[in-house]
Amino acid sequence: AATIRLVTPLTRDKKLTVTGDLAGSHVLGDADWIEQVVINLLDNAVKYTPAGGTIKLSAAPHAGRTRVEVWNSGPGIEAQHLDRLFERFYRVDAGRARGDGGTGLGLAISKHLIEAMGGEIGVASEAGKGVTFWFDLPGAPAPASADPPVNPTASES
Repeated sequence: AATIRLVTPLTRDKKLTVTGDLAGSHVLGDADWIEQVVINLLDNAVKYTPAGGTIKLSAAPHAGRTRVEVWNSGPGIEAQHLDRLFERFYRVDAGRARGDGGTGLGLAISKHLIEAMGGEIGVASEAGKGVTFWFDLPGAPAPASADPPVNPTASES
C-alpha cells in the first residue's frame, strides 16, 4: 500500500485506477531492492497507461516461489521488442523525448536487482491488450504472530 501511495500523485492527473497490494506476501530478498523494483514497474505502468486506464498490482505463490505482477491496460508492446526491454537504454519508442520517458535504465536495474536476489523477471504482452511485468522470488514462510489466530466463525459471548 505504501508503494502505491508513492505513485498516487502521478495517477491523479491521468485519472488512473490503481488496485492491489503486496500485504501478506513473503519473499526472501532485500526489502529496499524489492520496493525499488516495484516502484520502477509502477512508474512505467503510469507512463504508458492512457488516461482513464487501470493498473493492478498483485502477488501470489507461483511454482514454489512468490510472483509479483504489475499489469496495465496500456497499448501493449509488440513482440519484437519484448526480448530487449531489460537491456540498458533500450526504449520501445526511440523517438520519445528523454524528458517524457526516463533514461531507459529502470528495467535494466530491476533485472539486476531481482537476479541478485535469486529471482527472475519478465514481461508478457500482446499489442492492444495491456502489459504484465512480473518477477519471481524465493518465498519465505509467514512470520510467526505473537497473537493467536483469529477464528472468523467463532461467535463472541
